[in-house]
Amino acid sequence: MSRRFHKLAIGLGAMKGASTWLAYNLNRSDLVDMPPPKELHYFHATARWRDDMTMKDKLRRLRPFRGWDGTYLAPEFRRERQRTFLARAAAPRKDLPELRQQRIARRMKEHRRWYERYADGAPSADWYRSLFPRANEHVWALDFSNTYGMLRQRDMTRARDMAEEARAICIMRNPYERLWSHIRFQARIDGTFDALGATPPAELVRQARRLGVDRHSMYFPRLKRALDVFGPERLLVLTFDDIARDPGQVLDDVYRFLDIPPADRKGRASKLLNVTPSLGAPRGLFEEFEEIFAADLRRVESLGYEIPGSWLSAPDRP
Repeated sequence: MSRRFHKLAIGLGAMKGASTWLAYNLNRSDLVDMPPPKELHYFHATARWRDDMTMKDKLRRLRPFRGWDGTYLAPEFRRERQRTFLARAAAPRKDLPELRQQRIARRMKEHRRWYERYADGAPSADWYRSLFPRANEHVWALDFSNTYGMLRQRDMTRARDMAEEARAICIMRNPYERLWSHIRFQARIDGTFDALGATPPAELVRQARRLGVDRHSMYFPRLKRALDVFGPERLLVLTFDDIARDPGQVLDDVYRFLDIPPADRKGRASKLLNVTPSLGAPRGLFEEFEEIFAADLRRVESLGYEIPGSWLSAPDRP
């Protein structure tokens, strides 16, 4: 595969691990080019594609992949995203200061051109490259699609080989906290959040396993694949705990990893984004996952990563 980027940084999740916070803070830098929607899911959606397929055949392959609903590149999904953006861009903003209105207007104009390419183009490697118009030998293309941590090794390798310099960032979170946040997030999407507190733990366990939510809390498989593909020097592993404790320090670590100067932190550095509404987990939910989570974390430690002691047992156990 020909290399289409000079610099490409991809996020490996995990879902509900503060990847949105990190991506939007990095995007404040002039040396980062991130699409208007943080997640493109290009490499996950195209994992079943072959170069000899027609585009019609390729689009037919945008079907569920390992429990994931691969609709992100389907034409109707992309056009709906475009319509949502255009409706938001047309909303009046007269309550804002004039200078800020002008900045927003410029950004909306740039985003409108981006959505034209995104919605109308036929997905391909060249189409994907066109979604990062500012990326060059100095500017990183940033794709923080949180399903990339679930990629098979050959597809992770395909992402790496798109660039002369490719790096990956993975954020780990307490697997139990991440699991429950993911369940709440899914319930909000499904419109069942209000009923979540009355759902028996056994039913929540079944739902989590059916949707593959528990697999997103398993860190060893993604880290092992990432180490094999990128190597330890080009893989940065962060923890949600460190972000919550000292977000500014974490951002400095990421800037050093990408070898770019720190951007202005004003406003967002200490504020998490895309936060799921709070709700206490029902007692007994986590115990069903304790054995597999503990085994996974021991394997993560065998790779040389330090795991906080609070992660090693279910929090609802006295």
